[in-house]
Amino acid sequence: MTDKIIIKKIKSEEELAEFWKMRDQYMLQDIIPNDELGEPITKEDEEWFFSDEYRSDMNKLFQRKQDTVFPLFFIKDDIIIGFVSYCTYLSEDGECFIIDFCILPEYRNKGLGTKIFYEFSKREIRRGARYFVLNISNNRNKNFWKKQGFQIDGQDEYGSILMRKNISESQYAELLSSTGFDLWSENYDKDVEISDKNNQYPFASYEEVLNTVYNKVCKHKGVVLDIGFGTGVLTKRLYDDGNKIYGIDFSEKMVEISQKKMPEAKLIQFDFKKGLPKELDGVIFDSVISTYAIHHLTDSQKISLIHMILRNLKDSGIIVFGDVSFVNKSEILIAKEKDSDLWDDTEHYLIADQMAKLLPDLKVNFKKLSYCSGVLTINK
Repeated sequence: MTDKIIIKKIKSEEELAEFWKMRDQYMLQDIIPNDELGEPITKEDEEWFFSDEYRSDMNKLFQRKQDTVFPLFFIKDDIIIGFVSYCTYLSEDGECFIIDFCILPEYRNKGLGTKIFYEFSKREIRRGARYFVLNISNNRNKNFWKKQGFQIDGQDEYGSILMRKNISESQYAELLSSTGFDLWSENYDKDVEISDKNNQYPFASYEEVLNTVYNKVCKHKGVVLDIGFGTGVLTKRLYDDGNKIYGIDFSEKMVEISQKKMPEAKLIQFDFKKGLPKELDGVIFDSVISTYAIHHLTDSQKISLIHMILRNLKDSGIIVFGDVSFVNKSEILIAKEKDSDLWDDTEHYLIADQMAKLLPDLKVNFKKLSYCSGVLTINK
């Protein structure tokens, strides 16, 4: 048994048929019998919601290129425990309209709905959602959504009650930065192990990536900076080897976990999208590494950070990035198609030939370790 919830895109005809079966049961058992708020659901409404025409219209929206409507399954321990259908209007103002959101009856009252909505909303905010809207027709649903931060927002054109949850600028920034990683830190190593063992994006060949980075740094023993050190899996090995360790990570919880492992290390909570913290002014490094963190930066941010690092790097020093990475754009497209259920479009993965073009005055080498991972090395 695991607490991990997988949010899975529905793609096959079999999955879509299962979705419609669950959705019809949800309407029959939860929505229609408990209709008590807003305009009543009429017999005509019922016929429409169960009609072939309605299903055909929705299936077309599932295939729409712009502002696609997505049906998703919620999966726990390889069992479907619920579903959602929704549309985030990225071409407009970022409204995420939730059509259906259902936790199956046998999985209710266990806190799963709240956990799943948090993961779902975080996922959509990273895609570009700026607020959430949905209809309610009964008090049980109203109470659940109020607990998630929704408030009554009038009625739609059909007389159904609307609820809305706004995302403030501070909440938006927080969800996209350290908070998600603070929450993830407790299960980070477990999630990595599962992904590595299954040779699955994003952590396929994770151990081999870390070992490759480690072996490269061993040839440049001395002062090491680790950018985005996480729970300190690799950094601790380098620390135990006698290297002087500096590190930056934007998660307070990650810093706390790693500092206990490496009491003498200089670990700093800092958002490396902003470059390097002032505490590192004047520190000269033999090696600068980053594993599974540099993808949070756009290419232009990566290049800017690399140029900052070079000012603090010995002439004989080395920069090593181990991450989700590819030789060229063709490879990333193949991986994205393979792992479309898991792929995170908000991240900016390393493409070796592109990095080499952006850094023409440096020596850039790439070692491919799996279909979606590798190690990029940069020397002066």
